[in-house]
Amino acid sequence: MNPFTGSIEYNPPSEPPSSKQYKSSLVPSFLSLDISGRVLRINTFSKIIAPGARVGWVIGPAQIIERYQRQAEFGTEAPSGFSLLALYNILEKEWGHEGFFNWLAYLRASYTHRRDVMVKACYDHLPKQVASFMVPSAGIIQWIRVDVINHPETDQKHQDHAVRQQNLLDVEHSIFEAATKEQVLVAKGSFFKTALYKGGPIDDGVYFRLTFAAAPEDQIEEAVRRFGAAIRAEFGLV
Repeated sequence: MNPFTGSIEYNPPSEPPSSKQYKSSLVPSFLSLDISGRVLRINTFSKIIAPGARVGWVIGPAQIIERYQRQAEFGTEAPSGFSLLALYNILEKEWGHEGFFNWLAYLRASYTHRRDVMVKACYDHLPKQVASFMVPSAGIIQWIRVDVINHPETDQKHQDHAVRQQNLLDVEHSIFEAATKEQVLVAKGSFFKTALYKGGPIDDGVYFRLTFAAAPEDQIEEAVRRFGAAIRAEFGLV
C-alpha cells in the first residue's frame, strides 16, 4: 500500500503498471531472501480473487512440498473442483499473467483507499486519551489498542499476574459489549492469542480488530464513530 497522506480521495491508476513495474514495487518476500530452503510461502486466492474460493498454494523446498502432498492426500485431498475450474478460466483463459498483475494493482489501489477512509475515521472519532493505532501498510485489517489503565473496572496494579490477565479479558469483553450495543461488531484481540499469559510484563492494553475489506465507505466511517462512542461510554469520557 502507498503511505497514508491524510487524503481520502480515490485516485485509481489511469494506466495499470506493467508486470515488471508492479513486481519491482513490492517489498521483497522472505522466500526471495532464502538461500538454505528454510522458508515456506503460503498464498491464497481467497483474499485476492474471492473469499469463497478457498484455494491456496504453497511454495517451498521440494522435499517439504512432497511431504505436504502426502499429508493432503488423506487430509484435505483437494480444493473444490468448481473453484479450481473458475480460477483456471479466469487466470489462464481470460487474464493471463499481465491481466492478473493488472488486477492486483487495481486491488492494491482499492484497498489503499479503503484503508485511508478507516484511518481518517480513527483519527477523527477514536478518543485519543485511551485509543491508539498504527496505519496498516498491507492487508485488510486495522488494529486498535485501548489502554485500560484508567478504565473504571481496571485492576492492573494487582500483584498477581493471573488476576491482572483475567481483568484485561473482563475489560476487553466489557468494551466489546458496549460496541455491540452501538450495533458495531469488532473482533476481540484475545480471539487471536495462541496461549494464555505465562509470566513477564503485561501490556496494559486490549486490542480490537476491524476490517475495511467489504463495507461501503460511509459504513466504515460510521462503524468507527460508533466504536469510538462505545469506548468513550466505557471510560466515562466526554
